Amino acid sequence: MVLNMRSHVEAGVLVITRDAPHARKKLSVRRLEAPVNMDSNRLERLGVFFVRRMRGYSFYTMGAYITALKRILSFLKKQGQEWPADGAWPVLIFEFYSYVLLDDARESNRNIRSSRCEWGTISILLDSFMNGGLIPRAPIPTASLPNSNKSAFTQSQSPLLENFTSRDANWCKTPLKKSEVTDLSYAINETAYFENLKSQLSSSIDAAMSICIKHWQGVMRSHNLGNAIANMADDTILADAIKVAGRTKSYFGRHTHLADPRTNLGLAYFLAATKYYFFDTNELDALNWKALAKIPFFQTVATSSVIQSIIVERLIAETGGDQGTGNFPELLGRAIGVLTTKDCAAAAAILIHEQPRFTPEALTSANIIDKNGASLLNIASPAGELLEFTIDKNRAKARKGGLLTKRCSEVLNQIVSSTDLIRKKIKRTQPEISHRLFLVASRNGCGHVGKLASSMNGIKYPCIFDDNREAFSRAGIDRGSFTLSHIRNSRGILRWLETGSVQEMAAQMGNTKATVVSSYLPPWLRKQMDVLLIRRFQQKTIILATADKKWQLPASDFETTEQLRAFIENILITDQFGNPYSDEFIRKFSLVSQDQTSQNKGEMYICISPETLAALSTYVSLIDADGNGKSTSPSTCEGLNVNVDLIVNLHKLILVALFSDRTEKQGSPIFDLMAAGSTAELMDIWNASRKLISQLKKRIKFTNTPAENDG
Repeated sequence: MVLNMRSHVEAGVLVITRDAPHARKKLSVRRLEAPVNMDSNRLERLGVFFVRRMRGYSFYTMGAYITALKRILSFLKKQGQEWPADGAWPVLIFEFYSYVLLDDARESNRNIRSSRCEWGTISILLDSFMNGGLIPRAPIPTASLPNSNKSAFTQSQSPLLENFTSRDANWCKTPLKKSEVTDLSYAINETAYFENLKSQLSSSIDAAMSICIKHWQGVMRSHNLGNAIANMADDTILADAIKVAGRTKSYFGRHTHLADPRTNLGLAYFLAATKYYFFDTNELDALNWKALAKIPFFQTVATSSVIQSIIVERLIAETGGDQGTGNFPELLGRAIGVLTTKDCAAAAAILIHEQPRFTPEALTSANIIDKNGASLLNIASPAGELLEFTIDKNRAKARKGGLLTKRCSEVLNQIVSSTDLIRKKIKRTQPEISHRLFLVASRNGCGHVGKLASSMNGIKYPCIFDDNREAFSRAGIDRGSFTLSHIRNSRGILRWLETGSVQEMAAQMGNTKATVVSSYLPPWLRKQMDVLLIRRFQQKTIILATADKKWQLPASDFETTEQLRAFIENILITDQFGNPYSDEFIRKFSLVSQDQTSQNKGEMYICISPETLAALSTYVSLIDADGNGKSTSPSTCEGLNVNVDLIVNLHKLILVALFSDRTEKQGSPIFDLMAAGSTAELMDIWNASRKLISQLKKRIKFTNTPAENDG
């Protein structure tokens, strides 16, 4: 969805208007006061340039830059009534920098980190104005802190990050042990560091997910309990009572109210009537006592503080469960089967954890129905347990997502069912947002979900973190790290730690490798893994070059023969890449015969293209001429040094990925490993390769014409 932004000048004030999908009026208006005597034409040019600069940005990013522009204009207004002269800008910018980081931060009681972040946004805007010719070119102070001497020494003097402790002045007279000047972590167990890091990261994410899942399960349980209680009410009796209340307002003043919670079915009729007025009429849009009191049927129960307290107590006892908090709008919403922003935040956390291609911002504004009224959910398995779902990512101008896990599919189905009735209601009054995935109801009204981040760890309103503060404390999770972005980034980093591949991490997160490296992968973490790989390769080269030499142990980093032997054994076990370098190492040091080592038992790679798939299918069909599934060729492919069975198995693996059902035992692990969208792309390549098989077979000479087997 493209967010439109407009600007105009009113009486020396720059007015910026933009689309606001989350607001009730669907419009956000900001008025920015400029210096009193500033030329209106200059201010108008500034607004036009700013609007053009913000094109393509998200709603919240636009808001940050609008705030930065307001700070700039407010500071200029404090400095004087005129627009500054060209020669005054260098000093003015430095004074503005000092004001933001010192004076304003002290007056607003903000920390230095917050002020530096704000100045970072302001500096980007000032640089854009300079490039656009709106203000003269001048130095802009940076918002980042300078590197310390220690980090500078580490980067320049110790590129491999090895630990070195300096000795006393007479250290040269004492022989140094290798362990004092080398880091042998790569040799003893090069994965120990990353396994420990992966364990800490995964345990933190698992703890956060267990809390979110518990919250969501409590919401679904409240929905079911509330629905069961409301179904106990008799529709005919309720309809008659509503008619009587509409004609005679004092009727329930003389009789016991049908929805009196002190009676057996009082709560049932209260919930049934609330569902009727909320979903089937336009008389009730907000879930609060004041809105209920305006309806004749609820006037008696909604205006009595005693009855209000009893209703809240019964809602907590009978529908609240673990989620009971005493918050009436939240309790009532769950009892009638609608979601709150806090509930949507828990669901979004689960969706992002299961499918990291979903970004928090894109998921907030995701659609579940397209412009033609068709559902964007696709069933991916015959039983309907697995779904395919994609969402718009505006900046990338693409849809991200794909095949969902069973848990993710279940949560998405529950979201759709929980928003079905409110979607019909909103379609009558707000059709432009009725296609959204997240629709909520609260004390203020109903509509599109608000800021999910505030409901995760906000400090102004109730949030998931505050509701489960003790559980988060036990898991070692603070407020700042419990965010949707942190969950998504952690999932990507875990994938990188498991595979060591940036490409795998990028595929899982739905980003390019360049984006992952620059934005999501911590530089220090990647550098640490590179260090281990470099040191390991270095020692592998030294050991291979000094094979059968007396000086092999002194030339290496190892002090004892046992350490050297352990490293060689580790190389023989883990290196299965099938390249000449690894083959030579195995030939030199392995006790296995040469015939056995020549058959690589590692991974097999193939370039996925129509030409390679056509060649693979043609080769498999020719070596299986008798059609009984048994290879009629030698066990080893001549010239390739590859076992023929591996080629046949690779062909079968591709067939399983293409044509087997997603729920079959043999196919489901393959689909779990494939990135979203890969199946459709692979099928297109496969179909294109079928046209090339006949051309390949014409170029091959053989004695007996084999039976064609195109897969």
